[in-house]
Amino acid sequence: MRKIVEHSQLRQMLSYRICYKDKSEQQQIKNQLKDEVMSAYGDKWIRLAEGTRSAIDEAMFMATEKGFSFMSKDYLTRHGISKRTLDRAFNFLADKGLIYIVYRRKGCLNLTGKPIYLFTSHSYFKHWVNFLSLDVALDVTANVAAENSQTSILASDSEDIPVSTSFELPNNNLKELSNKDRSEKADVDTDNINDDLDYLPSYIDRTFGTIYKAHFGLDIKRINQLWTILQQQAYKVNIEPENVPQAGIWSLKQLIGQMKIKKIKNLYAYYTQIVKDKCHEIFNQELEDMGADLSQSISFSLPYD
Repeated sequence: MRKIVEHSQLRQMLSYRICYKDKSEQQQIKNQLKDEVMSAYGDKWIRLAEGTRSAIDEAMFMATEKGFSFMSKDYLTRHGISKRTLDRAFNFLADKGLIYIVYRRKGCLNLTGKPIYLFTSHSYFKHWVNFLSLDVALDVTANVAAENSQTSILASDSEDIPVSTSFELPNNNLKELSNKDRSEKADVDTDNINDDLDYLPSYIDRTFGTIYKAHFGLDIKRINQLWTILQQQAYKVNIEPENVPQAGIWSLKQLIGQMKIKKIKNLYAYYTQIVKDKCHEIFNQELEDMGADLSQSISFSLPYD
């Protein structure tokens, strides 16, 4: 449920003292907020449209004083972006736990007006939680920091996971698959499949395991191997965790379809390439959803020693 801030409450918030003593402290607060935002976006930050980055940057700068920004969408669109793009950007930050959104009352009506963005890592956030009686856990920032740290660890650890290049799928099952029509697979006993899949590690998507077993039988080691390949590529491309199962399921179906029509010599390399291409496709879609301008090329220059 959306929290409405009364006009009198907003006036009190605006009259509260500024948290920093000089411009140097203000810049430190700004850098802290920006580092957290850039960490949440990861590699996608540099690919965002310049207007989107500028709008977020301006909101962060205003929040350095008292921990919140109340600039309207009409004002922020002067950076050359739409209100829809602004909504996507700030909703993304809210989902990551970096901001908490409340709304001004619209006139005298019981309707929400313009948003107010409370930055959760600001020193005044706890004060606004108490002042506005918000139903928010005060350790939300610590939880987000821990989640980002865990994601970074997984991303780095995934580079060192050994993957056997002698990956093969059962040939006998493949012959059966090529000789039967897909419609005959509808008779598979899904109850038994689901019972057997209880042995799968919890981090593997059950739909992924179900598809594998329906065509090749239950082989937890090989399913885990396929899922490990998927995780490696997903972390390298840096797609959102909720989109990883989608990439794996689509790639496994493509592999099965290709195995029905032709002989694949190196299944490991073939599957890896399918997953890699799908992850890049999802990554680009995520950028578009965030308002990134994919038509611009990005160049980097390194300073000379």
